[in-house]
Amino acid sequence: MSEKTMRVNQRTSLGRLQQIFAALVRRKRLREAIRDLQSLDDNMLNDIGIGRGDIEWIVDGGRRNSRSL
Repeated sequence: MSEKTMRVNQRTSLGRLQQIFAALVRRKRLREAIRDLQSLDDNMLNDIGIGRGDIEWIVDGGRRNSRSL
């Protein structure tokens, strides 16, 4: 394998690791937001216009086909 090919592979691998890390951080933040909202009582959720059953959907940006967080 040439040196140029090795450098390209290293950059590709590093980029992929960064993507994975960013996805893990995003998922952790989403779970934390869900947990925080679920800790509120129904009256507080109602005050901010959120139904308990809508928490995950709202936190995930309203994506209907999102995977479970």
